Amino acid sequence: MMDNIDFREIRDKMSLASLPKPALFGLCALATIAVIASVALFAKGEQSAIRIESAEASSVQQFEAEHPKKTIYVHLTGCVSSPGLIELAEGDRVATAIEMAGGFTDQADVSSINLARQPSDGEQLYVASKDDGAESLPGETSMQTQGSTASRAEPASEASGKINLNKATASELTTLPGIGDSTAQKIVSDRTANGPYQKVDDITRVSGIGEKKLEAIRDLICI
Repeated sequence: MMDNIDFREIRDKMSLASLPKPALFGLCALATIAVIASVALFAKGEQSAIRIESAEASSVQQFEAEHPKKTIYVHLTGCVSSPGLIELAEGDRVATAIEMAGGFTDQADVSSINLARQPSDGEQLYVASKDDGAESLPGETSMQTQGSTASRAEPASEASGKINLNKATASELTTLPGIGDSTAQKIVSDRTANGPYQKVDDITRVSGIGEKKLEAIRDLICI
């Protein structure tokens, strides 16, 4: 029976050309509609993604506009390329100030300053030299702060063991109870701007040091 089947006849009957014209037009119209629908869905998806990205960007811009970062100023001194007054945004790190000052010089002792710390407004930052303290003896200062009377030949710690407020470095001041990095730097900046302390009680002119804190360290400090 297979010999009696005319495959060419079957192929011709299945050909699109053999379909009636109305049916052929209908198939073409359906194919066109399907293509248009696919393109429309793709375009709609692209537009939705763009709208979402635009909304996110607008939200970020609105938040930044409503919560602007406070500007602070620090005085950067020592072994940096361009020492001076540096403008920062609140929350910036010491590393940012160093970068804005042109980076360290070849003589800088990079380990002398904490790059990860967030400085406070009005703070003075000092980058020590590799030579600072190279010949220091125990009890002598290893870093001289601008405006201070401290030097390698003048120990900041007196014979009594007390810390001299007019000679001590910020690092030495942090050995006092309740005096952290920020407060110690404020003491150094205050005596630089306003002159040496005339009496122990003058330290209360530093923000963050009141009578209570003074009494806690009074027996450990001197002028």
